Amino acid sequence: ATTEEDRGLTWLGKTNFVEIRLFWQIFRSFDKMWSFLIISLQAMIIIACYELESPIQLLDEGIFENIMSIFSTYSILKFIQ
Repeated sequence: ATTEEDRGLTWLGKTNFVEIRLFWQIFRSFDKMWSFLIISLQAMIIIACYELESPIQLLDEGIFENIMSIFSTYSILKFIQ
């Protein structure tokens, strides 16, 4: 017969437990982050190319059309997902 103390010493639990993750699970973990980084980079490039002095200049017609391209980039990224 074993006592409670003997069972406590022999059972080690999940000491060597390693979670196995599939590629798809890892991809989904970073999926939203990469989408955000791509869209942010596009916005920063558009703003840098026009050398804006004021955020109000973003509403100028030509600049605003380029900024609207961010939405099409977002929809393409969602379609790829």
